[in-house]
Amino acid sequence: MLINSALGHVAIQNRPATSEAPASASGLRQTSSVAAPLANPRAPLDTPAAASGPDLRQIKATKVSLDDKPAIDAIKTTLIADAALANFPYTQDMGELGGATAKGWGTGSGHLLQALSVGPGQKNIGDNGILTKSGLTAYLFTNESTREARIVFGGTTSGEKAGDLNTRTLGNLATTAKQWLANIKNVFSRTPDSYKEAAKLVSDVKDHLPAGYALSVSGHSKGGGESAYAAMMLGAKTGEPVKSINFSSAELGAKLKQNIASELAKGGIQPDAIAGTFEELGKEILHIKIKGDPVPNMHKFFGSISHIGRTLTLPNDNKSVAHLSEHVDFFSRVASWSHTGSMSHHQLINQPRIYG
Repeated sequence: MLINSALGHVAIQNRPATSEAPASASGLRQTSSVAAPLANPRAPLDTPAAASGPDLRQIKATKVSLDDKPAIDAIKTTLIADAALANFPYTQDMGELGGATAKGWGTGSGHLLQALSVGPGQKNIGDNGILTKSGLTAYLFTNESTREARIVFGGTTSGEKAGDLNTRTLGNLATTAKQWLANIKNVFSRTPDSYKEAAKLVSDVKDHLPAGYALSVSGHSKGGGESAYAAMMLGAKTGEPVKSINFSSAELGAKLKQNIASELAKGGIQPDAIAGTFEELGKEILHIKIKGDPVPNMHKFFGSISHIGRTLTLPNDNKSVAHLSEHVDFFSRVASWSHTGSMSHHQLINQPRIYG
């Protein structure tokens, strides 16, 4: 997960920008012509170099209004199960997952994930997870009733050890340090190895799924950023949107968005159609965040980063300066809102888990 203080020593040079704004309405447009060269991937988005290619500053998410009842009702249909899946890398508790998902999700196809070569230093976690040297943590779940397979990426403190924040941070210290480095690289226009591996993993798993299964991806914090990036990279290759449900997710940096644009250009998408294609491929990507959580709002400090797809901000009555609990204990808060439509900070502290 990203925390403001970890980046405080670095001078903020990028111009602040608003992360969520309506994107172009144009859709996928394939052409046989070779796309014009993209901007220098190391150039900031607001430099003249970037202006020669597609204007990636326009690639921003659209907001889902809490007043949009049809959209909210559709999201709530699977919201608690979605949040429980995204929380699994931290708990590694199949009993809790079963209670939250009505036992619809299982680990029976975990061998498909663990048989793949994803990255250096790869090791297995349990029956359905892997951890690589880069810090990438990923799990594969399948739902036989809905015939859906979901890859879940863990956040910064995920790894071999499960438990509360302190237990994970200390138990996964080496992995956590590498994931912090990935967070910083993302913000400052580099491609972290874990993001590369996430994109490769999603593409490879899709190729090995049983016939008739749909693939979706998910994650929390850094894992949410990896999920959205992997979904967009696969969509750029296939031309089909990939479902991605994320919580308190990291935003994508300039280089990651340029990577997606480059993949689109390989497929013949012209520079003037890039923004519309981002919007089309991002229509199945949802970022759920809690009001006050700084992690999914880092664009306020670093203007070149943004979410892709849609964002939904849940209400929160926490008036304190610190909002770490909103980020760390997102599952209980999301479940509370799904049931009651509200989120009372003080009542949520130390309360038992709420399941659907």
